[in-house]
Amino acid sequence: MRYVDAGWMAVAGLATALNMMPVGARAESLADALAEAYRNSPRLANQKANIRTASENAVQARADGRISATGSGNLQIATSTADRFRAPSVLSLNVVQPIYTGGRVANETLAAERRITRQEAILRDMEQDILFDAAAAYLNVKRREALLGTAQNNVGVLSEQLEAAAERFKVGEITRTDVEQARSRLAAARSNLAAMIGALENARDDYRRATGRAPPGRLDPIPPLPDLPKSKEDATRIAFRNDPGLLTARLEREASGFD
Repeated sequence: MRYVDAGWMAVAGLATALNMMPVGARAESLADALAEAYRNSPRLANQKANIRTASENAVQARADGRISATGSGNLQIATSTADRFRAPSVLSLNVVQPIYTGGRVANETLAAERRITRQEAILRDMEQDILFDAAAAYLNVKRREALLGTAQNNVGVLSEQLEAAAERFKVGEITRTDVEQARSRLAAARSNLAAMIGALENARDDYRRATGRAPPGRLDPIPPLPDLPKSKEDATRIAFRNDPGLLTARLEREASGFD
């Protein structure tokens, strides 16, 4: 006697579909996921526009110290010889070259240049967040796939144990209590399998949000991690030197000083 039902056969089929893909289909690597996250992020596109705006502000700040010229004119069209003497045409050109601005132009330019670099640091900080989220989503899908495989295997093993217990009960080797305990363990394993299916679906949704696309049926194995710093102190020094969030704050402080 086999202790299975149509509902759990459907669950098992869904689990298999989530955890496999057709042979020969291309798997997606972690590098692919990171590239898609970068390519599809509207936040990065918006921040690049902010950099262009900051660059334009610097151009305008430098322009305040350069020669400027304005012109005006009043052109009269004479309809008679008398009109030609009464209303002459007037043209004027006004050229200004700032000689001394009290440091205003220089400091405005320096502040604007610092803010360009600040916007670039914000972009780097944003890039790190986006790539980190994509990597975390990729690894979480892999982890959930592994846990789902374990849950599937556990259901299979406990199903066989329940069948064996039923046969042994028929010949009087064990009691009905033993069979019910085997049935209870299988029910718990099936419940866990359903939870793992839901968790994998959630992980795939997170992957879709992080990269802008649905994950394929199969992801490549996780690549080796790069070498870590030798100590926590080394890691802290690297972070203080390179963290774009700190750099952003320093640059804004400098820009405010020039203001």
